[in-house]
Amino acid sequence: MFAGDLLHGAIQIHEPHLNSCFEEDEEGARASRARMFAYAADHRALVFPAHLPGQGAFEIRREGSGFGLARWAPFSRT
Repeated sequence: MFAGDLLHGAIQIHEPHLNSCFEEDEEGARASRARMFAYAADHRALVFPAHLPGQGAFEIRREGSGFGLARWAPFSRT
């Protein structure tokens, strides 16, 4: 899954209710991020962040009522 502008900082993986200063619809952003993370966790889908440094994607898992990083899937540059 391509996260696009739903994810601006790594802290949002563990704290998806936090918004960046760029959100125009704060509640909508939180809801969209929660839906994306829930789908990715339930289907073991890789999430491709647009705004995090480095190359790669991550797998997310449910942790209680929130989410956590299951593993980082790095890609090498070609």
